[in-house]
Amino acid sequence: MEWNEDGYIFYINGIETGRSGFGGASKVPEYLILSVEVGGGGAVPARDWTGGPLTPDSEVSDFIIDYVRAYRYK
Repeated sequence: MEWNEDGYIFYINGIETGRSGFGGASKVPEYLILSVEVGGGGAVPARDWTGGPLTPDSEVSDFIIDYVRAYRYK
């Protein structure tokens, strides 16, 4: 994830996978949480990695993180 004054840019394996679209980013120090949560709860049903709903027959999968890099702009 790149966090700059304009917003956030998300990457997986060096490929951009998403951007924040609300025009800005937090201006205070934050910390990183790595999670395997994919949604669900309340009125929104849980989804699998393809966007389909989770069912009792859904396959279990692993989320393996090799490393995380953190840099600070100078």
